[in-house]
Amino acid sequence: MSMTTPFYELAWVLHTLFLFEVSSTIILDMWFVLLIYFLCKASDSSIKILKVLPRRNHDTNLTYSKRLNIVLKRFHTVHVNLNEYLRALRKMYKWLSFVPLCNATMCTCLILLLMSKEVNWRFAPHMLPMFAEIFTYNWFGEQIKTKAIELKHAMLEFDWTGLRMKDKKSYYIILIFIQNECGIKTAVGNDLSLITMTAVLKVTYQAFTVLRSLDK
Repeated sequence: MSMTTPFYELAWVLHTLFLFEVSSTIILDMWFVLLIYFLCKASDSSIKILKVLPRRNHDTNLTYSKRLNIVLKRFHTVHVNLNEYLRALRKMYKWLSFVPLCNATMCTCLILLLMSKEVNWRFAPHMLPMFAEIFTYNWFGEQIKTKAIELKHAMLEFDWTGLRMKDKKSYYIILIFIQNECGIKTAVGNDLSLITMTAVLKVTYQAFTVLRSLDK
Protein backbone atom coordinates (compact mmCIF):
# COMPACT_ATOMS: atom_id res chain seq x y z
CA MET A 1 0.00 0.00 0.00
CA SER A 2 1.26 3.45 -0.88
CA MET A 3 2.45 5.73 1.95
CA THR A 4 0.80 8.78 0.41
CA THR A 5 -2.51 10.38 1.31
CA PRO A 6 -5.18 9.00 1.69
CA PHE A 7 -3.74 5.48 1.83
CA TYR A 8 -1.54 6.24 4.83
CA GLU A 9 -4.48 7.57 6.88
CA LEU A 10 -6.63 4.60 5.84
CA ALA A 11 -3.95 2.16 6.96
CA TRP A 12 -3.65 4.01 10.29
CA VAL A 13 -7.42 3.72 10.90
CA LEU A 14 -7.43 0.01 10.04
CA HIS A 15 -4.45 -0.54 12.32
CA THR A 16 -6.28 1.24 15.15
CA LEU A 17 -9.39 -0.90 14.67
CA PHE A 18 -7.26 -4.04 14.64
CA LEU A 19 -5.58 -3.09 17.92
CA PHE A 20 -8.95 -2.31 19.48
CA GLU A 21 -10.17 -5.76 18.47
CA VAL A 22 -7.05 -7.33 19.92
CA SER A 23 -7.55 -5.44 23.19
CA SER A 24 -11.10 -6.76 23.53
CA THR A 25 -10.41 -10.40 22.63
CA ILE A 26 -6.81 -11.31 23.39
CA ILE A 27 -5.22 -8.88 25.84
CA LEU A 28 -8.25 -8.57 28.11
CA ASP A 29 -9.16 -11.54 30.23
CA MET A 30 -12.61 -12.22 28.83
CA TRP A 31 -13.17 -14.88 31.47
CA PHE A 32 -12.84 -12.17 34.10
CA VAL A 33 -15.46 -10.05 32.34
CA LEU A 34 -17.80 -13.03 31.99
CA LEU A 35 -17.44 -14.20 35.60
CA ILE A 36 -18.04 -10.71 37.02
CA TYR A 37 -21.05 -10.33 34.72
CA PHE A 38 -22.52 -13.56 36.13
CA LEU A 39 -21.87 -12.30 39.66
CA CYS A 40 -23.67 -9.01 38.99
CA LYS A 41 -26.68 -10.78 37.47
CA ALA A 42 -26.85 -13.18 40.41
CA SER A 43 -26.70 -10.21 42.79
CA ASP A 44 -29.64 -8.58 40.96
CA SER A 45 -31.61 -11.81 41.30
CA SER A 46 -30.93 -11.97 45.04
CA ILE A 47 -32.22 -8.40 45.40
CA LYS A 48 -35.44 -9.40 43.65
CA ILE A 49 -35.91 -12.19 46.19
CA LEU A 50 -36.24 -9.60 48.97
CA LYS A 51 -39.10 -7.85 47.19
CA VAL A 52 -42.01 -9.46 49.01
CA LEU A 53 -45.57 -8.97 47.81
CA PRO A 54 -47.44 -6.41 49.94
CA ARG A 55 -49.54 -7.69 52.77
CA ARG A 56 -53.01 -8.70 51.58
CA ASN A 57 -56.27 -8.12 53.43
CA HIS A 58 -56.79 -11.79 54.23
CA ASP A 59 -53.24 -12.23 55.54
CA THR A 60 -52.93 -12.72 59.26
CA ASN A 61 -49.84 -11.70 61.22
CA LEU A 62 -48.75 -15.33 61.38
CA THR A 63 -49.10 -16.10 57.66
CA TYR A 64 -47.40 -12.85 56.66
CA SER A 65 -44.49 -13.44 59.06
CA LYS A 66 -44.08 -17.00 57.73
CA ARG A 67 -43.98 -15.67 54.17
CA LEU A 68 -41.33 -13.14 55.17
CA ASN A 69 -39.31 -15.83 56.90
CA ILE A 70 -39.38 -18.09 53.82
CA VAL A 71 -38.10 -15.20 51.68
CA LEU A 72 -35.36 -14.43 54.21
CA LYS A 73 -34.18 -18.06 54.29
CA ARG A 74 -34.11 -18.22 50.52
CA PHE A 75 -32.11 -14.99 50.34
CA HIS A 76 -29.64 -16.26 52.93
CA THR A 77 -29.00 -19.45 50.94
CA VAL A 78 -28.41 -17.49 47.72
CA HIS A 79 -26.20 -14.93 49.47
CA VAL A 80 -23.99 -17.65 50.99
CA ASN A 81 -23.46 -19.13 47.51
CA LEU A 82 -22.63 -15.67 46.14
CA ASN A 83 -20.01 -15.15 48.82
CA GLU A 84 -18.40 -18.51 48.08
CA TYR A 85 -18.33 -17.57 44.40
CA LEU A 86 -16.76 -14.17 45.20
CA ARG A 87 -14.20 -15.81 47.49
CA ALA A 88 -13.15 -18.09 44.63
CA LEU A 89 -12.80 -15.07 42.32
CA ARG A 90 -10.61 -13.31 44.88
CA LYS A 91 -8.22 -16.24 45.05
CA MET A 92 -8.20 -16.65 41.28
CA TYR A 93 -7.55 -13.00 40.40
CA LYS A 94 -5.26 -12.05 43.26
CA TRP A 95 -2.28 -12.20 40.88
CA LEU A 96 -4.11 -12.49 37.56
CA SER A 97 -5.37 -8.91 37.95
CA PHE A 98 -2.13 -7.45 39.36
CA VAL A 99 0.24 -8.64 36.62
CA PRO A 100 -1.82 -7.25 33.66
CA LEU A 101 -2.16 -3.89 35.41
CA CYS A 102 1.61 -3.70 35.91
CA ASN A 103 2.16 -4.70 32.29
CA ALA A 104 -0.29 -2.05 31.05
CA THR A 105 1.37 0.58 33.25
CA MET A 106 4.88 -0.16 31.93
CA CYS A 107 3.78 -0.37 28.30
CA THR A 108 1.84 2.90 28.50
CA CYS A 109 4.81 4.60 30.13
CA LEU A 110 7.19 3.44 27.38
CA ILE A 111 4.78 4.49 24.62
CA LEU A 112 4.46 7.97 26.16
CA LEU A 113 8.25 8.18 26.36
CA LEU A 114 8.61 7.28 22.67
CA MET A 115 5.95 9.79 21.68
CA SER A 116 7.60 12.53 23.75
CA LYS A 117 10.82 12.26 21.76
CA GLU A 118 9.04 12.70 18.48
CA VAL A 119 5.40 13.51 17.90
CA ASN A 120 4.54 10.41 15.93
CA TRP A 121 0.93 9.34 16.08
CA ARG A 122 1.80 5.86 14.89
CA PHE A 123 2.29 4.93 18.55
CA ALA A 124 -1.09 6.30 19.64
CA PRO A 125 -3.16 3.23 18.62
CA HIS A 126 -0.90 1.04 20.76
CA MET A 127 -2.18 2.85 23.85
CA LEU A 128 -5.78 1.71 23.28
CA PRO A 129 -5.25 -1.88 24.48
CA MET A 130 -3.36 -0.61 27.53
CA PHE A 131 -6.08 1.84 28.56
CA ALA A 132 -8.76 -0.76 27.82
CA GLU A 133 -7.03 -3.26 30.09
CA ILE A 134 -6.66 -0.80 32.98
CA PHE A 135 -10.25 0.43 32.62
CA THR A 136 -11.89 -3.00 32.29
CA TYR A 137 -10.34 -4.60 35.37
CA ASN A 138 -11.10 -1.62 37.60
CA TRP A 139 -14.55 -0.87 36.17
CA PHE A 140 -15.79 -4.41 36.73
CA GLY A 141 -14.21 -4.38 40.18
CA GLU A 142 -16.23 -1.24 40.88
CA GLN A 143 -19.40 -3.03 39.76
CA ILE A 144 -18.95 -5.57 42.57
CA LYS A 145 -18.88 -2.76 45.13
CA THR A 146 -21.92 -1.11 43.54
CA LYS A 147 -23.93 -4.34 43.67
CA ALA A 148 -22.94 -4.85 47.31
CA ILE A 149 -24.31 -1.39 48.18
CA GLU A 150 -27.55 -2.12 46.32
CA LEU A 151 -27.85 -5.39 48.25
CA LYS A 152 -27.48 -3.58 51.57
CA HIS A 153 -30.16 -1.06 50.62
CA ALA A 154 -32.54 -3.86 49.60
CA MET A 155 -31.92 -5.58 52.92
CA LEU A 156 -32.69 -2.40 54.85
CA GLU A 157 -35.91 -1.90 52.88
CA PHE A 158 -37.06 -5.43 53.72
CA ASP A 159 -40.19 -5.47 55.90
CA TRP A 160 -38.40 -6.92 58.93
CA THR A 161 -40.97 -5.47 61.33
CA GLY A 162 -43.42 -8.16 60.20
CA LEU A 163 -41.11 -10.98 61.31
CA ARG A 164 -41.55 -12.94 64.49
CA MET A 165 -39.11 -12.16 67.30
CA LYS A 166 -36.96 -15.26 66.74
CA ASP A 167 -36.83 -14.53 63.00
CA LYS A 168 -35.80 -10.93 63.67
CA LYS A 169 -32.62 -12.24 65.28
CA SER A 170 -31.82 -14.12 62.07
CA TYR A 171 -32.45 -10.92 60.12
CA TYR A 172 -30.01 -8.98 62.32
CA ILE A 173 -27.35 -11.65 61.85
CA ILE A 174 -27.75 -11.57 58.05
CA LEU A 175 -27.71 -7.76 58.09
CA ILE A 176 -24.41 -7.75 60.01
CA PHE A 177 -22.99 -10.41 57.69
CA ILE A 178 -23.62 -8.42 54.50
CA GLN A 179 -21.78 -5.42 55.98
CA ASN A 180 -18.47 -7.20 55.34
CA GLU A 181 -16.17 -5.58 52.83
CA CYS A 182 -16.92 -6.70 49.30
CA GLY A 183 -14.62 -6.55 46.29
CA ILE A 184 -11.54 -8.05 44.66
CA LYS A 185 -8.08 -7.13 45.90
CA THR A 186 -4.83 -7.48 43.98
CA ALA A 187 -1.73 -9.18 45.39
CA VAL A 188 -0.54 -5.86 46.87
CA GLY A 189 -3.85 -5.19 48.63
CA ASN A 190 -5.39 -2.63 46.27
CA ASP A 191 -9.08 -2.95 45.45
CA LEU A 192 -10.11 -3.17 41.82
CA SER A 193 -12.09 0.07 41.57
CA LEU A 194 -12.19 3.36 39.71
CA ILE A 195 -10.06 4.92 42.47
CA THR A 196 -7.37 2.33 41.77
CA MET A 197 -7.63 3.11 38.05
CA THR A 198 -6.84 6.77 38.67
CA ALA A 199 -3.97 5.73 40.94
CA VAL A 200 -2.55 3.47 38.20
CA LEU A 201 -2.76 6.26 35.64
CA LYS A 202 -1.11 8.65 38.10
CA VAL A 203 1.77 6.21 38.71
CA THR A 204 2.13 5.76 34.94
CA TYR A 205 2.48 9.49 34.37
CA GLN A 206 4.90 9.88 37.31
CA ALA A 207 7.10 7.09 35.95
CA PHE A 208 6.98 8.72 32.52
CA THR A 209 8.12 12.09 33.90
CA VAL A 210 10.99 10.44 35.81
CA LEU A 211 12.19 8.52 32.73
CA ARG A 212 11.87 11.64 30.60
CA SER A 213 13.96 13.67 33.05
CA LEU A 214 16.64 10.96 33.13
CA ASP A 215 16.68 10.79 29.34
CA LYS A 216 17.53 14.48 28.99
